Amino acid sequence: MQPKLRFIDRYLTLWIFLAMFLGVGLGYLFPNISNLTHSLTVGTTNIPLAIGLILMMYPPLAKVDYSLLPSAFKDKKVISISLLLNWIIGPILMFALAVLF
Repeated sequence: MQPKLRFIDRYLTLWIFLAMFLGVGLGYLFPNISNLTHSLTVGTTNIPLAIGLILMMYPPLAKVDYSLLPSAFKDKKVISISLLLNWIIGPILMFALAVLF
């Protein structure tokens, strides 16, 4: 029996769409909000965006069991497929989509 996902994890797609609608709604209701977010930029780094990315990336990174990495690297087939998908197929696909759209 597989363990049930937590409430937040189970409805992750919903939270993503709600965040997207919230962002579009804020932009529609407050057209000058881009000036506010631009004023919170230091150099080329947008501080609210950086904080959001850190908050989004921290939970999965905190749960990684790094002691299992040596055993993960023993499976050459899985590592090869991962490298192929992430470093060759993915960039080519993204470039093709960027040119297409």
